[in-house]
Amino acid sequence: MMALTALLALCACTAGEKIKDDALKYDPEGYKTLLDNALKLTANFDRKLLDKVSHPNETEYYINYYKEKDQDYIDLLKNEFNGIGEDYAERYGDDWKLSYTVDSVEEKDAEGIENYKKFDSYYFKTYNINTDDIQAVTFVKVTVHIEGSLGSNDKQKTIQCFCIGGEWYSFYAIRLGIKL
Repeated sequence: MMALTALLALCACTAGEKIKDDALKYDPEGYKTLLDNALKLTANFDRKLLDKVSHPNETEYYINYYKEKDQDYIDLLKNEFNGIGEDYAERYGDDWKLSYTVDSVEEKDAEGIENYKKFDSYYFKTYNINTDDIQAVTFVKVTVHIEGSLGSNDKQKTIQCFCIGGEWYSFYAIRLGIKL
């Protein structure tokens, strides 16, 4: 009986260490890089930046979706972001720049992560993303600031970020720098 108790204690300890090890495999503030890349994407669309903002399954889904319509998803996005840049140049000046400040960060606990999985279940299912792989979820409230020689504007946004395999993604970050 003592041997069984010792074995169970060892298994519990090992499982606890495994969970702790998994939790250390991501940067809890990695969402900042995600947000930085999202703003860079608005200012200068680049496929490599897109891959750092959107989950690969999401990008692949849209590439296939638009291929069926004989359109190129990456070209469509590039044209859309170029149009946004032209609009900003007209409204704020050719020298427009984007920045953001973090107003608040809400790291979700286990219950919050489960609620988020349900909230965005449509996207996870559509893009075939396994929600069991989610390591962390953080809601980040930011103020996005645009400024140029013709004016400036601020807009608050909340971006839901999730971490899988040590990488941070968001279904919403791609929109961080738009509609200002």
